[in-house]
Amino acid sequence: MLITIDDYKKYYEVQSGQDDLITNLLTVALEYIENILGYTLEVSSRYEKLECSPRIYLMCRPVISIESVKARNKEVPFEFIQGNSFIDIELEFCACGTVYSYLYITYTAGYTELPEFIKYMICSLVQSLLDSMEDESRKYTSYKINDIDYSFRDFASEKQDEIYKIITALR
Repeated sequence: MLITIDDYKKYYEVQSGQDDLITNLLTVALEYIENILGYTLEVSSRYEKLECSPRIYLMCRPVISIESVKARNKEVPFEFIQGNSFIDIELEFCACGTVYSYLYITYTAGYTELPEFIKYMICSLVQSLLDSMEDESRKYTSYKINDIDYSFRDFASEKQDEIYKIITALR
């Protein structure tokens, strides 16, 4: 798991019995961010079909390695510098004078461990949710479960600025 209760405890105090709740909220926050990005943040093999151009930007980040770049079942020469999210293609022209239309790229991307500032931002988001849940519960002296309809999605829509700061940092 990319973010754990131990990461959260570095920044915030955890009350007795809240470990499971916070762990679940951290998981939900990370999944929400991954859904916005459109890919998981953990290291995995990726495959993309992209239009050919001299510089190809890959969707998933951070890019760790490039396994293959192919066009028409033929390996295409490329240059990849570690730390970049793109590869440079050596364009080859066919006899008719056109370049490849599509490239098929297999690569490895993702985090083995999230950067500390991103962990902090996610933990802050979860803490903010916990605070708002506590504020909401103070309004009621007694209530039924149907009286409070609060979900992470509702909370996330209120916290779009904070979430997009995390998204921007990951891109």
